[in-house]
Amino acid sequence: MLESAPEPGIAQIPPYSRLAPYYDNLMDYIDYELWVEDVIEFIKSDPDVTRMLDISCGTGSMAVEFAKRGFEVTAVDLSAEMVDQARHKVAKAGVTNVTLGVGDMRSLKMDKTVDLIINLHDGLNYLPAARAALEFLANGYSLLRPGGWL
Repeated sequence: MLESAPEPGIAQIPPYSRLAPYYDNLMDYIDYELWVEDVIEFIKSDPDVTRMLDISCGTGSMAVEFAKRGFEVTAVDLSAEMVDQARHKVAKAGVTNVTLGVGDMRSLKMDKTVDLIINLHDGLNYLPAARAALEFLANGYSLLRPGGWL
């Protein structure tokens, strides 16, 4: 179960309400498969990495690619519209090992820990201050299994 209460200081980003349907067209130059391979190369020394959290998942491109490689993926974004796009992408890809949710990276709670947390592209840019980044890191640490990766 994913839980995340709205936090003061980080507002829903209104442009994503309108941008979500076009986001993938704007980002079509990104080689998501290569990014996934880079992350896998980075964590290859840890064979226990099977459960992961994709924070600021956007339209779910990374989540789908990791799911195709057998990871159990939880993907979360602050924008409900972006998560709606991710739902369509996950369904179209036919992957069943992705759980999607809307939530704030600083306060997200989960029923179980994960082995890996990714926050790629520009998700951290939306945090309003250094304190918010520290809140994300502290919260992320609480969601990781001992020895997990962020």
